[in-house]
Amino acid sequence: MSKMGKGLPPTYDDKILQPWIDECLSPLPVSRAQIKELKKDSESNYRASKAVDVKDNLNYTFKDERIIEKGAMPNVEMS
Repeated sequence: MSKMGKGLPPTYDDKILQPWIDECLSPLPVSRAQIKELKKDSESNYRASKAVDVKDNLNYTFKDERIIEKGAMPNVEMS
């Protein structure tokens, strides 16, 4: 806009703004979304917690769970 105004500060004249207004009003190209199939991941890489009730004994419910030290990463293969 500065170039169009010959070095003067831009003004709000319609003639100066018209090229940008026209660009905003022109329709965007139509395209279709493309679906890319990704490699299936093994569900064994993910863990979920067990559902427990208020009356459940947590020590008994989670007795077979592997304990991970705080801050340690689980030994899971990443592909």
